Amino acid sequence: MQHVRPVLWEYELTEQQWRILRALVDGGTCDMGELGRRSQIVPPSLSRTIPNMERRGLVARVPSGSSPHRILVSVTSAGLELFNQAKTKSDEALTKLMDDMDTSLVKKAGIAIAELLADIARANDDLGPAVGNDHVVPPRATSP
Repeated sequence: MQHVRPVLWEYELTEQQWRILRALVDGGTCDMGELGRRSQIVPPSLSRTIPNMERRGLVARVPSGSSPHRILVSVTSAGLELFNQAKTKSDEALTKLMDDMDTSLVKKAGIAIAELLADIARANDDLGPAVGNDHVVPPRATSP
């Protein structure tokens, strides 16, 4: 998450708010219990975070038709737009991180291989000239 945090800060989002938006965008409208499971946020934190997001116009809460005590949460068009903008920048940051990591790993692997080959060469030099194997074991006879 460390590469994504600056992007979230730019959009004034906390990690929890990001996870909530992602859960709603990916899975659609749901009740608070399901949203907590999808976003892996405990109910007390979710109950504090959702009203803040609703005030910002990122999510909407409506009572479920089946039960007045069941609240459904959905992402608003403003929330979807903000999510898409932040996701684009987050994806760019991830791509850059992966490119940098790939370059770094290739360099490290090349150095490690060169060191290994040098160690093998030194070990062979320490053994002296190669000794031939004059003793050959004949293949085992097989029974018909």
